[in-house]
Amino acid sequence: MLDSRDKRGQRHNLAFALTSFLMVVLRTTDHLDLSCIHRRMVKEHDLMVKDTAYKALHRISYVQLGRVLDSIDYEAFNRLNDAYFEVNLEQIADDWYAVDGKELRGNIDGVSGEKRGENIVKSVSHEDFSSQVIGFYHGAKDSEKTVVQDYFTRQESIESAYSFDALHTCPQLLESIDSKGGIYLAQVKNNQKLLLEECIHMVQHSPFDYDFEQIEKAHGRIEIRRTAIYPLDVDYLDERWKNSGIQTLIAVHRQRTSVKNSKFSQEVPCLVSNKIASNELIGLELFAGVSNHWSVESDNYVKDVTMGEDYIRCKYSSRIRVIASVFNLALNLIRKKNITNNIRLVREDFNSDRQKAKNCLSRS
Repeated sequence: MLDSRDKRGQRHNLAFALTSFLMVVLRTTDHLDLSCIHRRMVKEHDLMVKDTAYKALHRISYVQLGRVLDSIDYEAFNRLNDAYFEVNLEQIADDWYAVDGKELRGNIDGVSGEKRGENIVKSVSHEDFSSQVIGFYHGAKDSEKTVVQDYFTRQESIESAYSFDALHTCPQLLESIDSKGGIYLAQVKNNQKLLLEECIHMVQHSPFDYDFEQIEKAHGRIEIRRTAIYPLDVDYLDERWKNSGIQTLIAVHRQRTSVKNSKFSQEVPCLVSNKIASNELIGLELFAGVSNHWSVESDNYVKDVTMGEDYIRCKYSSRIRVIASVFNLALNLIRKKNITNNIRLVREDFNSDRQKAKNCLSRS
C-alpha cells in the first residue's frame, strides 16, 4: 500500500504495521481492544520481521499505532484489498448481495450523551458471506440512505442482484438500479405507507402465482415461512413509483411458536422486486433471496460477538473506520479459508499455528 505520510520523523512502515495489526486480529480468540492488539503486536514484533523479511528496527508504541491508523486512507485500503483478494470485484449476473449497515458502538461517547456514532455499510454475498465496504457515515440512520444511493449512482452498469431492508425502499434508488440493469429485492414497511397498503391489499384479495414453504427449528422456536409471489403492475401504484421497474410482490407469511411456552406469533412482511417471476424457478430464486437476506444479517452478530468489534473503544472517526476495515478484511480471509464457517474454530487454529494464518494472506 502506498504510504502517503510526510517522511519527516517517520519511523514505521505503513504496510508492516497494518500487516502486524491484521495478523493479531486473525489470531486472537478473545475479545479485542486496541490495547490488547498493541501488546500482541509488540510481543510478536520479531516474528513479523522474520515473516516479512522487513528490517523494522523499532517496536511501535501505543501512541504511534494510533497515529499510523489515523494516517491511513481507509477508502484506498478497502479498494486495494478488494482488488488483491478478489472480493466482489466483478458483478456477476444472478449473484445476490445484501446491503446492510452496522453501528460501531465502540465509537459512541456515552459520557457526552451521544446516541449514535460511526457506522459501516457493506455489501454481503448471499452465497459465501464475503463482504465489501460500501462506505461509512456518522450519526442518524437516514445517512445510510445517502451512502447507498451514492454508491449505486457511481456504478455505470449493474449486473448483480441486491436485497435491501425497508430503509432503502425509495424510488430514487430502485430507479437507479433498474435503469442500469440490476435486480433489487426491497422490503416495504410503514416508511412507504401507501405502497405497503397496496401490497397488503393484494395479499388479501389477489391470487398468487407461486407458493413456497420452509420450516425451521432453531433458537428455541419453530418457524414456518410460507412465501407467496404475486405479479404487481406498477401502473396501479402511486405516480412516484412509475419508473422504479417494480414487477413482483413477495409476501412472507411467518408463524413462530416458542418450544418452551408454546407462545404463538405471526406477521406478513412484504417485499417488492423488479424481477418478473415468469416461472417457478425464478419464484424460487426470489424466495431464496428473501431468506438469505435475513440470514446474512448474522454477519453483524459475528463481528460483535465472535470477533468482538464492539469492544474496540475509539472516539476518533478516521481511526475506527480503519479498524472496522481491517476487521472486515480479516473476516473475509477467514471465510475464504473455512468451508465450515466456524469463525471461532479457525481463529483458534490460527492462534496455535502461525503458518496457517500466514497462508491466509495469500491469494491462492
